[in-house]
Amino acid sequence: MKESITQVTEKKNCGSRPNNLEDLTEIWKQWKSDTRGIFIGKYGDIAHLIQINVDEQLIQAMVRFWDLAYQCFTFNQKYMALTI
Repeated sequence: MKESITQVTEKKNCGSRPNNLEDLTEIWKQWKSDTRGIFIGKYGDIAHLIQINVDEQLIQAMVRFWDLAYQCFTFNQKYMALTI
């Protein structure tokens, strides 16, 4: 069996940037209900997450108490099942 080795002679950079929340919100508002329905049918309710205000301090506190091994929150050595 003959082996082939491919050599890359040129490096290409692929740029990306995070989506702007305001842009995504405007795009969602511009879509007609049938277009939204197609999107929801394919991806579920994920588009509704752009309307949620996130409390960053709450998320930081939750991460601090999250136990990866048990996949639950731990407070003073007491395990709390995820109810969120």
